Amino acid sequence: MLYPISVFERDDSPELLVGYIDVRGTVAIPPVFQAGEHFSEGRAAVVASEGLSGFIDFCGRVVIPYSFQGVGMFREGVCPIGSENGVGYINQSGRWLDRKSVV
Repeated sequence: MLYPISVFERDDSPELLVGYIDVRGTVAIPPVFQAGEHFSEGRAAVVASEGLSGFIDFCGRVVIPYSFQGVGMFREGVCPIGSENGVGYINQSGRWLDRKSVV
């Protein structure tokens, strides 16, 4: 399991960057994200420097591209998330779901 950490971007900066550590406290994914959520169902929502969010796997690879607003967590294969068109749900591939498939 990996856990989010926040570190100062520079010693003289109030800006924080988010990365991930393992259970031993070793940095597994360097702090390069503007924000980040806990891992859930093998994915963690992270925010890139441009302000859009996407999802990474345990290796830090982007598995759902940066195209969302805000962060969310997967539960039972779906995640609530925002976009320029409003708020909805995506599946683990990053595809938008219609309301009928979420209920």
